[in-house]
Amino acid sequence: MAKLPSLKDLSREELEELYKSLYIDYLDLEEENEKLTFVAVDAVKQMKDSNTQLENNQRIIDELLKLVHKHIDQSFSLDDIPKFLN
Repeated sequence: MAKLPSLKDLSREELEELYKSLYIDYLDLEEENEKLTFVAVDAVKQMKDSNTQLENNQRIIDELLKLVHKHIDQSFSLDDIPKFLN
């Protein structure tokens, strides 16, 4: 593998070209980082929303089971539901 030249061995023009190239790479990486940050923040929001919905659904199921136990059958469980659907 060829050894890279030292920065002190480069001419001013070569250094300027290297700087431009590195700066463009930096801007590209910065843009990609912003996109990835947006994706990560959106994913976290979706997980929080899903968790909230799950908690709400569980609360509804618990309330329905309480009503069933109170007004219909003390021994009723979620396992009994398929019997009623057939």
